Amino acid sequence: MLKSFQQSYLLELQFFKQIQGPLGPKKLMAVRGVNLPNAKVFVADGASYLGVGFSFFNEDNVQNLEEKAL
Repeated sequence: MLKSFQQSYLLELQFFKQIQGPLGPKKLMAVRGVNLPNAKVFVADGASYLGVGFSFFNEDNVQNLEEKAL
């Protein structure tokens, strides 16, 4: 698996699709800049996995350990 610390602006460049060209099909993970609005775009671009953090969740729910909300 290749882990890419990709910034969300690289989605415009179709980064994952382009890197798989010379390398062939690989398991690729997008980390950094992944959020709810762009998660589907990363997957459509070829990411197999997404690393998510606070930008993916409501910070208050995390701070208060509200499992049902997460």
